[in-house]
This record gives sequence, structure tokens and C-alpha cells, in this order.
Amino acid sequence: MTPLQEFLEDLRYQFCDDLDDYLVANNKALMAQETDQHHLLTLTGQELINYFDDSKKTIRRFDKLITNSSSKQRKRFIIDACYLMVIELNDEIHYLDYLGLDAVVYSVPHKVYDDFSADIASLLSTWTNDIYINRITPIITDYFQNHINVKIENVEVNVDYTNRKIIIKTFSKLSKKVNKKAYHKVLPKVFKHKLYVLEELSSNLQCVTLKINF
Repeated sequence: MTPLQEFLEDLRYQFCDDLDDYLVANNKALMAQETDQHHLLTLTGQELINYFDDSKKTIRRFDKLITNSSSKQRKRFIIDACYLMVIELNDEIHYLDYLGLDAVVYSVPHKVYDDFSADIASLLSTWTNDIYINRITPIITDYFQNHINVKIENVEVNVDYTNRKIIIKTFSKLSKKVNKKAYHKVLPKVFKHKLYVLEELSSNLQCVTLKINF
């Protein structure tokens, strides 16, 4: 992987890592169904490939599972994405879908209580705004410092489940014109053009918005 690919994969990984345990620990319906025959996992497409393999047979298997899931937009496996999976101890996959509220709801094989969806939505929101942002802020700060030589003042994050994007806003202060020119010049070399949007919010405040496949 290139440094950029590793950076993007790490951002996806940090969202998925421990999210499954967090959801199960904080929702009674998910906790009740957690057994050797029904184990909830959240993981990246790269982790799925690493755990199983990237053979055509395995990819077709993933495609079929996703097609039969709740997903209304994508019908095939994409490696640069985040997934929710229900798996048995013997690695038999019962359910695979793109990570999101619908995926969690449809992963439960029995009827759940009326407030289930609202509870899961609240948990996902808390995860994004309180836990995930604290995980990725130092990763983003280090990446910008090491590859662009810019200090990040603040980070905001949002997850767009409809368009499958992690949207990260980074804010930095550049006091000199020469710094701005250098910043504007190096960004397309570090990030792909479609990956970021640069805004000048004031004479010295710059905002770079990253839109990462999710």
C-alpha cells in the first residue's frame, strides 16, 4: 500500500475496530443473540480479504451475501468499504452488508422492540462524535504534519451512510502567503483531487474536507 492508501484504510479501520463490541454491550437485543452461532463483527473490506482470501469464488460469495442483505445501493463487494457481518464459530457467514443502521437492523433474525432502530442510531452517533473522532484526530494530525508540514488546529467528522463516505473537515491556520501557496501546491500531490475540497474561510484559516470511501 502507498502511504495514502494506508492512511485511508486506517481511518476506516478505526471506525470498525471495537464498534461491534460497543453495539453489543450497549443494546440488549444484540447482546441476547450473541452466541457461537451468531457473532456480530464490524470490519473493513481489507480485513475481510485478509481473513478469508481474494479468490474469485470468495468475492462472488461476498457479492451474493450483499445482494441478499438490506443494501439498496451497492450489490457487490468493494474492498475500500466498511462492513457488518454475522458469522458462526466455523466461519460460516450468515449476513454481510455495508455498515450502517439498516445493516444492524436486518442482521437481527427475529423481531426486535420498537425503539431498536432509534437506539442503534443513537449508538452510532455517539460512536462517531465521541469515540471515533478522538481516535482519528491524532492520525490525521500526524499525517498532515509528516506529509504536508501543516499543523491541524481542529477536526470535525461526519459519516454519510447514504453516499458511503466518511467526511472529515480539517482546519489549519496559515499566516503567510507563501505558506498558502505551498499548501495549495502540495495538496494535490498528497491527496487525489476527488478526495479533498479546499476552502479559505478567512485570511489565515484554511479548511480541507476529506471525503473517504466508506
